[in-house]
Amino acid sequence: MRRRKVDRKKLFRFLLILGFAVALLFGVISSFISQAERTLTIGLSESSRPLTYVDDRRNISGFEADYARLLADALGKRPELKLYKPQDMAAALDNGDIDCVVSVRQSVHDYIGGAGETSPFIAYGLVFIKAPADEDIWGEGDINGKRAGLIINSDAEALCDDLLSRYSFNVRLYDFEVQPFQDLKLKKNDFVIADEIFANFMQKEDPDSYLVLETVYNMADFGVRLSRKLTRQAASDMDGAVRALGREAAFADLFVKWFGADLSYTGG
Repeated sequence: MRRRKVDRKKLFRFLLILGFAVALLFGVISSFISQAERTLTIGLSESSRPLTYVDDRRNISGFEADYARLLADALGKRPELKLYKPQDMAAALDNGDIDCVVSVRQSVHDYIGGAGETSPFIAYGLVFIKAPADEDIWGEGDINGKRAGLIINSDAEALCDDLLSRYSFNVRLYDFEVQPFQDLKLKKNDFVIADEIFANFMQKEDPDSYLVLETVYNMADFGVRLSRKLTRQAASDMDGAVRALGREAAFADLFVKWFGADLSYTGG
């Protein structure tokens, strides 16, 4: 049986094409890996202004979204923002769909308990809000016989229960954050108990109708929640970026932009 003569030119072309295809495939894979390394995937929980919402142009907007972009920039990465329901955050962190979660709401943090967390980037508590023209209420000593509005099943309700052990006043509970403020404006409430970030936002939006009193109750702080899939170095870099951001003017400006006051946490 005669041996078939090998066409060296065809073999060379075949090997050349194969080598080019392998190089191209390797380049594509390397590009995907490099792009992933340059991207910070951040989970946000859609709520409403001023925290996280989708604007008229379908852009993810709000304080949390702006902070997420600042954080990615501080790490030299491109931000990729993803919206989740609060109860879906834990799974997204656990399986590595997202690198971290930016949230200032306690309810979201309850859902993702046990995840790693950076140093705090925000601290806030509860405040009283009244009409600016009201000269009767300047603190808790003035609330006897008054009408208070607050959100049901919230930290404000827990504070209200404590205050009711010392003072006598009427309470109206609401399902949505803006409702007690609307009734304050209509003079159906004498004061509102709410967290200071939303209270300051409402005051910024309508200073003729709302005045935030100075006393702050039940302060709590929050960090950026981290995926368990992050390396120890990546988690350390994230914590360092959060600390560094707390000293940046752009961070304080972010609070003024959304809340009308610098509520930044700078103790990290």
